[in-house]
Amino acid sequence: MASHGVTRTAGARTEEQRQRDRRKIKKYRDLENQIRTHEVSGTYDHVLLQLTAELLRLNPEYYTIWNVRRRCLTSSLLTKQSSRRRPNVEGEASEDEGHESDVEVLKAELAFTIPLLMGFPKCYWIWDSRQWILSQAILRLTVPAARDIWETELGLTSMMLNKDQRNFHAWGYRRIVVAKLESPELRGKSMAEDEFAYTTKMIRRDLSNFSAWHNRSQIIPRLLQERGADPKMRAAFLVEELSLVRGGLNVGPEDQSLWYYHQFLIS
Repeated sequence: MASHGVTRTAGARTEEQRQRDRRKIKKYRDLENQIRTHEVSGTYDHVLLQLTAELLRLNPEYYTIWNVRRRCLTSSLLTKQSSRRRPNVEGEASEDEGHESDVEVLKAELAFTIPLLMGFPKCYWIWDSRQWILSQAILRLTVPAARDIWETELGLTSMMLNKDQRNFHAWGYRRIVVAKLESPELRGKSMAEDEFAYTTKMIRRDLSNFSAWHNRSQIIPRLLQERGADPKMRAAFLVEELSLVRGGLNVGPEDQSLWYYHQFLIS
């Protein structure tokens, strides 16, 4: 096999390596069988939850196991929604034991996925699982408690983007989190100014950050509307943005992300 003109050959594996691989495969298959046995019996308990954790650490792309894990949470750990009043928009639900228990379970589940996310930052199913957990926070917790969890999640996206500024999964997830934080469900308000400033910071770090430019282009129409920008203000804003992107083109004229944004501005 050749890569960039360099021929690569697979080195001979030692007997120790082969035995280690066989042990891993056996462990993987044993976990699958144990999970299936629990599912057949309809036992969605702490034991099954732990089995899913072990298997997902080996393979976080195994989406079926994520679904099993969710069922464990809703069947055994989270309180039954029919047994307690859903918090309303004003957050008037009482801080009862069920509420506190749900907070602990949801935060523990978010904590479980952190090491997986660090090891597999572009695994769709990990991001999807976190979004499901956050949705449960809205369904089960008071507005202040749910909002606190969502705001913490926004901080996590910033941390992930500090590690990899071009992680499009993290950028897309950030848009979802921001949209929910702005929503009436969480008594939100517009974050357009803050997010516009965030794209500026990320672009200054890396002019080739396509996702940051894309986010910026999505924010601008709403930003101008919220500012009540008249034609003169819009023209001045356009001049500033063109200056920013053309400054980048002077440094990297071959950068496609800059040209896309330039096209957006002049269209």
